[in-house]
Amino acid sequence: MRVSRVTLKARNPSLGWPDPWEQKVLTEFDRRAAKGEKADNLEFSEVVSEPQGKFLRYMKAIPVVPMCLTCHGPAESLTDAIKAQIASEYPFDKATGYSAGQVRGGVTVKRPL
Repeated sequence: MRVSRVTLKARNPSLGWPDPWEQKVLTEFDRRAAKGEKADNLEFSEVVSEPQGKFLRYMKAIPVVPMCLTCHGPAESLTDAIKAQIASEYPFDKATGYSAGQVRGGVTVKRPL
């Protein structure tokens, strides 16, 4: 069984990217949240068939809460110190520009059946 966190806007891309199933679900979560669904209520599961067999796939959205905005909010709201730290440690960062209530990413589970 694999459990991990994924996002469409990675802070540290060396940790990996969402697979196609995860990308599809995260995109759908973003669409649903934009239509007014609360991000903390978004989850999805299904059984999928892959060349290696059948898997239970599950994802629960990670919502952006006000505390997240210190490092993940709009660029103009980040302090110079935070901007410098992000630029130094994560030169390929894409994980800013969020507002409270958006989907930051998801916790994903992939379990063989």
